[in-house]
Amino acid sequence: MTRDWFEKVTIGTLPERAARRWGAREALCFRDRRSTFADVAAGVDRAARGLVALGIRPGDKVALWMVNRPEWIEIAFAVMKIGAVLVAINTRLRTDDVAYILDQSDSTTLILAERSGPIDYLGMVRELQPPGTPREASRLPKLERIVASATGGPPRSRGRSCSAVPLTPTTPPWPRARPRSTRTTWRSSCTPRGRPACPRA
Repeated sequence: MTRDWFEKVTIGTLPERAARRWGAREALCFRDRRSTFADVAAGVDRAARGLVALGIRPGDKVALWMVNRPEWIEIAFAVMKIGAVLVAINTRLRTDDVAYILDQSDSTTLILAERSGPIDYLGMVRELQPPGTPREASRLPKLERIVASATGGPPRSRGRSCSAVPLTPTTPPWPRARPRSTRTTWRSSCTPRGRPACPRA
């Protein structure tokens, strides 16, 4: 039997591997913020601990609705590192399309920026799942947690099923379990309404 010429790894472990190889080198430059590969890996670990503290487990679908910024990278890799499924949502989409994607993907957690310029993302979510309305009676019956981040602030949970918990709590590291598989579900504005974008995980 021939040996593989490459080492098999999961996507979520890539920041940690990059930090071991290029730790002090610059990895990201966003406005006046510069981050090394070690900084990015540490951010991924903090986000992963926060996700676990929120009750997210391997196989759970986690939707990420956020414009391009370092937090997107950290959260996306964190989702995959703990073995959850990333559902990346196009920030150009609006209420009806987002409701369809969240329902069709079986997402139980939504992480988003509260707003970007004039776009009120959290306001759109509140239209779909109004405060005080049982989620089963809303347009997002499967969504258990909403984690919103104000510009420049740490994401915090606004879900009905859990208390407000920072996405980066000071909790012990999560168990280093190797997920059997890590899948990423990509959704975009090209997804036809009423037709599955891809097979369910």
